[in-house]
Amino acid sequence: MSVRWLLYHKATICSSCLGDALFYNNADKLGLFDLVWSLMMKKVMLLLASVGLLASQASFAAPDRKGEDVYKAVCAMCHGAGVAGAPKLGDKAAWKARIAQGTPTLYEHALKGIRAMPAKGTCAACTEKEIKNAVDYMVSKSK
Repeated sequence: MSVRWLLYHKATICSSCLGDALFYNNADKLGLFDLVWSLMMKKVMLLLASVGLLASQASFAAPDRKGEDVYKAVCAMCHGAGVAGAPKLGDKAAWKARIAQGTPTLYEHALKGIRAMPAKGTCAACTEKEIKNAVDYMVSKSK
């Protein structure tokens, strides 16, 4: 069968859905092709929608950053230089009274803000765990 013959008879070849079956341009066979194609596309769309739904429900977020990484990215701007009364990293005297308040209090101050320090130290994108990791890092370097 030549390409010219296929074009002359307006035939359609569907190698992906019906295993190289040849359908001629008559109502019964073309109707069958359309029905099979329609059902196949519905299944494909249902599959894609299911995968999309699962993907949107799954947690693809990056794992929480380490305290040192959060400190360097966010906290160091103030706690590196002692801006607006922020205790400098490693300044044992400045941190002594704060550490004595306990870790839960330090977490609360870091998450909600205190005096000149805004909530999460302006890191709205940081998770609660990342802020706590940063607090733990600063405390460990300041004992």
